[in-house]
Amino acid sequence: MVGAPSMPIADVAQRQGTSALGGMVANRTPISAEARGLARDFCRRVREEAVRLNEQAIGAPFQRRMERYPHRRPREGILRDLERGWRHAQPQQFRLHFNCTWDGKDVVMTERAVTVLNAFRLPHWTTDDYGVEVVDTWLKVSRRCVDAGLRSRMWIGSHALARWFQRSGARSDAQLLHDIEIGAAFASSDRKFFPDMHDVRAAIDAEAGWRGAMMVAPEAEDDELVFYVKTFV
Repeated sequence: MVGAPSMPIADVAQRQGTSALGGMVANRTPISAEARGLARDFCRRVREEAVRLNEQAIGAPFQRRMERYPHRRPREGILRDLERGWRHAQPQQFRLHFNCTWDGKDVVMTERAVTVLNAFRLPHWTTDDYGVEVVDTWLKVSRRCVDAGLRSRMWIGSHALARWFQRSGARSDAQLLHDIEIGAAFASSDRKFFPDMHDVRAAIDAEAGWRGAMMVAPEAEDDELVFYVKTFV
């Protein structure tokens, strides 16, 4: 599936010249063609990395083992091979982090990565819109069970990416990924944390930050929230 995380075990201040728009603040300053082009190029490269990783089928041996013996605990050797393959998979330009913790024969592996946002479109998006999302993918193996899945943490539409390039003046992936990681870490399912879920800001520094709304993730089974970023202010 194009745009899946790199581990395929389981099938995101009001300023001058602004106006209110659906509880949010819409800036009338035009986004430059350069900023839109940079956002489009970033999304293209994220997609290319996702495709290359998916083609490697890193988790295929593990998947075949679980399909054949769904009620048996995988051998430690298979899990060690899986960890090495997942940890060292290339390219990993848009991976934010990978962690693996062993407790005897029990193991938890987690990855957070930026991937393409193409699973669905929000009602107000145009047909040619694009974006990226931050996804957590995990595998937990214990004596009692084997559990794997993914969760959207943050969706970033093309408008927000273009605003980031225009307002930050930065051009490096490292800086953009740094700011994306701050926004993804900000996401929370504690609704009491957000006085207004339709107007949420994740501050990058004293002046700048991502701005959007908290929404229910499409794959959520218990009303987990995802940070939908609409702009960068």
